[in-house]
Amino acid sequence: MKSYSKVTCGDDKLARWRSLSMWLNMVLWDAQKKYPVLVAMIEELTKAIWFMLSRKALELFRLKLQAVSIS
Repeated sequence: MKSYSKVTCGDDKLARWRSLSMWLNMVLWDAQKKYPVLVAMIEELTKAIWFMLSRKALELFRLKLQAVSIS
């Protein structure tokens, strides 16, 4: 089994998320050879999670804009 080491980046959260994303893509790409159905399920679940998170972030941003416009 291959060993994967996560790349560490400074304190930049975006860089850490990109690093984690690249690491997960590498692991999933390697696993896809042995477990294609499992990887497809994980990818669909990840898409659903990102969709829910982006909707929540958009809703929070809209609420912040409303709060600023009221002030």
